[in-house]
Amino acid sequence: MLCPPPGALGRSKTLDYLVAVPDKVFHGHYANFCRRVAWPILNYQIPDSPKDRAYQDTSWDEYTQMNQAFARVIAHNWNSGDCVWVHDYHLALVPAMLREKVPDACIGFFLHCVFPSSEVFRCLAQRNYILQGLLGADLIGFQTEEHRLNFVRTCRRLLHVETRQDMIYAKERTVRVRSFPIGIDASRLNHTLQSPHVKNWKNQVTREYGDKSLVVARDRLDLVSGLKEKLLAYERFLSCYPSWVGKVVLVQIGLPSMGSAGLAEELSRIVTRINSAHASVTYQPLIFFTHDISYPQYLALLSAANVATVFGQSAFLVNPWDTRQCAQAIRDALELDTDEAEQRCQTIYDTVQREGAVGWCQLFLTTLRSNRVERVASPGMTGAESLLPEILTSLRLEPQNRRLIIVDEDVVADCQQSEAQSLIWSMMEDLTSSIQNTVYMTSTRLPEELCQAFQDNPNLGLIADHGCMVKWAGSSRWDSVHGTQKSYRYTSGVASILAYFQERTPGSWVESRQCSFVFHYDSSWSFAKRQAACLSDEVHGCYGGQIIQVLLGPDTVTISPAGVDLGAAGQAVLHRLEAIDDKGCFSGPKTNIILVGGGAEYESLFQWGSGLDRSEIGQVTMIHSGTGRTQAPWTLEGTMTGVHDILQFLTSRDHIRYAPGEEMSEGSHLFTKRIASLVSPEEETEYDW
Repeated sequence: MLCPPPGALGRSKTLDYLVAVPDKVFHGHYANFCRRVAWPILNYQIPDSPKDRAYQDTSWDEYTQMNQAFARVIAHNWNSGDCVWVHDYHLALVPAMLREKVPDACIGFFLHCVFPSSEVFRCLAQRNYILQGLLGADLIGFQTEEHRLNFVRTCRRLLHVETRQDMIYAKERTVRVRSFPIGIDASRLNHTLQSPHVKNWKNQVTREYGDKSLVVARDRLDLVSGLKEKLLAYERFLSCYPSWVGKVVLVQIGLPSMGSAGLAEELSRIVTRINSAHASVTYQPLIFFTHDISYPQYLALLSAANVATVFGQSAFLVNPWDTRQCAQAIRDALELDTDEAEQRCQTIYDTVQREGAVGWCQLFLTTLRSNRVERVASPGMTGAESLLPEILTSLRLEPQNRRLIIVDEDVVADCQQSEAQSLIWSMMEDLTSSIQNTVYMTSTRLPEELCQAFQDNPNLGLIADHGCMVKWAGSSRWDSVHGTQKSYRYTSGVASILAYFQERTPGSWVESRQCSFVFHYDSSWSFAKRQAACLSDEVHGCYGGQIIQVLLGPDTVTISPAGVDLGAAGQAVLHRLEAIDDKGCFSGPKTNIILVGGGAEYESLFQWGSGLDRSEIGQVTMIHSGTGRTQAPWTLEGTMTGVHDILQFLTSRDHIRYAPGEEMSEGSHLFTKRIASLVSPEEETEYDW
């Protein structure tokens, strides 16, 4: 599905493009791989017979060819500004294939069926190819939050990728994963229900079954639909609750499906057994259609039914393999009092009205296009050197303003030449010596390590241990951003999980820090990488994202409380700076903020910077060092030249923006004192937040 830009939608014609493939490819793709291999596994049915394996072995090539054919046609007809929306598991490889052909394409994917747990999906031989195919998209959508979480967990376990909230960081790309509950066109359905054709059928159904309770179901004739289990549950219901015999009728519609001949014979025997045991001259408990009926007939049946067996909200939830529980649920639904039945129906109706098909489509496309806008707005996709003039222009400072600079230690220290590194540290000292600059360096190291490394520059503020601890600029004092480790309730449980994986991962060791645990492993060993992914997934599964966060790094797994990150540390630093202003220590009206860093953990800082109220602060400049998707508007792809030029610019006179004809006086440069030095030690605790 090619979606033109919003402005062109009203004036564009709908165009259909033919994707032509040989019959053998089509049959192998759909009848063999999709229906006999992928569909069962996605619905928790593991194909384990030799026949199933043969289908899997012979049909994967056809599945790949069909996906490649779609990708070619889409790429050929794609225009700049188009959004590509790929639907369902039949085309799971298309996003990655299209990404290779059109790297800048805006691609979305939505799965219309279940996505199973990682334990089931990993039974598919081509599991990694399908996951990597899906991760070619910018946005992946699922029906429910459960399916989304299953997918994220599967990617963590099988591909060893890092995940955070609704983002997956894979192969220098960031993919957003969200749930988009799909609905129906409720207004159109209401209109159809009022048609004379439907009303006529409803009258006939009422006359036929008016004195009996009606149960209606419509399912495919395959193993995945659970039709066999449903009929067995109904048989048990009639046996366990004989008072309902003669008072209830199940109308079951079976939709023909490929390879359903054997199942149809078994279902026929069950139907015969039920009707033989409970039917009479005037009563048949089960009416079974082995073909579909017209849409008006089906709507008439649903309108007249007392109970419908569907997947839905406010339903009686059951384990479909537990026939006793299912039989009891049928009884409970039939005996439900009128008020509760109306309340449940109203809840379903409200949900359908709120989450209809049109709203679902608009929400998905809006989210997809917002991803595209973010990517287009990031000039960092081009060469770093060509961006420097624009970046430097954005860094110019009004004379009366001041700066808050937060920079990653790895970005500054990542220089192999000692002379260049010495020059960079010299420029850092120049930055911290100006009263207009408040400079903080972030690091994954512990406070004691950083104190020793930067003892020669007391004016430099330090943020240690992934944002947990802060040494205030111009002070020797360290504070915890979120209290002490003793207050975190998760520690004992996480420690047990870490001990379990450490015992089973040779060469690994666990470091307990003030606010976090760090699991160190040998990334050159594939088994250790798998164990690290499993550890990350296990902690996610036990605690979710509510109270802790897990960062899967190249050779570490860091576990810390939710909210303990660089974004929270940035807020703490800004809050302290504003508290100093309240004492009248700085007369400048605005604070320009500059954030420079790389890696997934820096995204929390960029997110914080993006959410700042621009009416209260000055310019916010965010520079991402490295590759991959980022929330930062600027990207310098791993070049030290760019970082060197930025630091040199900030320490020069060129960074001040003057009015025409205005000159900078010697005194206005203010290379004198640090802001923090204007606050006495006795007053310092007053500004803790």
